[in-house]
Amino acid sequence: MTHSKTIDMTVVPSDPWDKREYLLSEFLPLVLGRSKEHIHNRYKLRDQLEARCQFMENDLMDVRPGFLDSLDRVWFFPWVEAQNELSVALNHALLGFHRASYDHQRRALELILVGSFFISEKTTEADAQRWMNSAARTPMFTRTLDCLRGVGLYAGLEAETGWVREVKEFYWRLSDVSHVRGDQYGFRSIQPSNLHINGMPVPKYSMEALDKTLDSFVATISYIAMIVALSNPVLLVGLPIEEKFGMNGPISGFFEEGQTERLRALIPERHRDVLVALAEADPGVVSIRDYFDSLPDLTADQFQKQLEDFRHQWEGEN
Repeated sequence: MTHSKTIDMTVVPSDPWDKREYLLSEFLPLVLGRSKEHIHNRYKLRDQLEARCQFMENDLMDVRPGFLDSLDRVWFFPWVEAQNELSVALNHALLGFHRASYDHQRRALELILVGSFFISEKTTEADAQRWMNSAARTPMFTRTLDCLRGVGLYAGLEAETGWVREVKEFYWRLSDVSHVRGDQYGFRSIQPSNLHINGMPVPKYSMEALDKTLDSFVATISYIAMIVALSNPVLLVGLPIEEKFGMNGPISGFFEEGQTERLRALIPERHRDVLVALAEADPGVVSIRDYFDSLPDLTADQFQKQLEDFRHQWEGEN
């Protein structure tokens, strides 16, 4: 599909920055509007896309284990960064900047794996803090996968489904775009444009390019969901957090039943049932579930007291 909008070259400013502003302001709203309309009315994976956006926006910040020794390593940084990368990836896709979207998807996947690595037994708190302080390089993606594949549930799932190779191959496909692996991964294929002015490609709506970028976004979050579940398998078991703690639940690392159902649905189907079964049988997960079951439910009076304390705190701060 081409632009329905035409441009009068006599009104294009001569100043290079004014010209760039003019072209972007003229065409970006058109691309954004058509992209949104396509997702609403024609995109075949719309339901999957919206489920992944919900996970990205509402659940991703709760996935990392909330234990103090884990928090001391990298706090919430990799997951916050990954959430930002995914959000910007979606923005770029809607605006027609597909190459940038792939780059952000790639970084989000890297960050989730790096966060999982630094809270695992394969590294130390000192190693994690050196990376957090920007004093150590980010571990290479494929080497990190190879390192984790022999640990705990990572190893269990690898023995059953060979998940590591699949994630590597997907990551390499993202890297082919980032590294411009020939013409198939150049701008003409990834991010087509009908109009170039003095070397500036003007953004274009392309249904085919948008579909490919959104399909990749859906897959990226699917693999992120699998890595998240492997790094913190108790997420695959819904827990009665509100019933037990009310408004004062754990800082992160545990899901309510609805969140667990969303996470399970995101995991690639070929790996889902095996991973859920491994998680439900994991001794650490069983121990945590038993602990939650042993706690008494919060009473109505206790919950009301929490509400009053929260209101007093809010009024004091404002």
